[in-house]
Amino acid sequence: MKGSMHDSKIELTYQVLQILMATDEKHPLNARQVEHRLDEYYRTGPVDRRRIYDAQNLLIGMGYPIVKCENMKQGVYMEGTITLFEMKMLLDVVQQSKLFTRDARSAMIKKLYDGMPPEQRKILISMPDIKAKYNTRDEGIPAYIDILLKCIYNRRRVTFLYQAYDLDMSPKLKHNMKHYHISPYYLYFSDNTCYFIGAEREPDEGINQIKHFRMDRVCCLTEDEGDYVDIKEYYDVPASGISDYVYRCIDHYGGEEVMLKLDVTYSEKAMYIIRDMCGDEYRYERISENRAYISFRIRTGPPLIGWIMQNARLFTAIEPDCVLKKVREEYQYGYEKYCKMSGATL
Repeated sequence: MKGSMHDSKIELTYQVLQILMATDEKHPLNARQVEHRLDEYYRTGPVDRRRIYDAQNLLIGMGYPIVKCENMKQGVYMEGTITLFEMKMLLDVVQQSKLFTRDARSAMIKKLYDGMPPEQRKILISMPDIKAKYNTRDEGIPAYIDILLKCIYNRRRVTFLYQAYDLDMSPKLKHNMKHYHISPYYLYFSDNTCYFIGAEREPDEGINQIKHFRMDRVCCLTEDEGDYVDIKEYYDVPASGISDYVYRCIDHYGGEEVMLKLDVTYSEKAMYIIRDMCGDEYRYERISENRAYISFRIRTGPPLIGWIMQNARLFTAIEPDCVLKKVREEYQYGYEKYCKMSGATL
């Protein structure tokens, strides 16, 4: 009987913990509300509130950050819990990531659901299931990322093969199955894809190079016994330097940094698109009731030129001349390719 009572106390304490994990400072629960949720989620029936208080005190004694409200009628809450918003973001990141096989994605989502408080699980599991657009076939990517994280921490080199694609979209190994020997420095997630940045020593040329690789194209990655190349030592790259490298090379905004000036006729769509591109740093000059000049700093890589052309109906780039020249060149190339070859005219 004592064993049964002991097991019952442990079970109730775990259930109370699960319920309190969905609380925060703005959403505390008192004993009556905890009792209601115990019955809703676990079909416990009426529970003596002294047992609920005992469970809360036991959890506090075990080190859980449970805080009692100044107004005792409001009850308690747990500090540092994962909010419903944060859990939804985690689910969406996993659902759309290009790093999972279909089975691995399902297993990961199940782990997230199993670890949620019942209240969060009830809400989130009711959401429509949006199928991922992309599923990798490589089951080794999570293990590769584990190796890379440990090698970055321990300053160890890795070796691997790297994929490209033929014209028929079949994978092939780059450089005649060359093994890359890279000292990893940083992992970066962008557009549901993971990249890692590292340094490569080229003994034939006696130089070092910073490079980046997509994890969904890496094959046969293992730890390497070779000498580690410290990017900071060879290239004097501070954290801001890595941020600049990511912006130029991974997010593809290379080229010269310029102050881009746009002539904008107001529309909600135009303002959404411009704000997404410039962020919080921009200059604004009103020139009429529904027109303005908006300027911001950006690099002149190919994505910028495509962005300006794509949104030509919404705004016009008017400075600098180097950007306008590239836009005109692209329009001229498109005209010659799509109109002249078919005898069409603009």
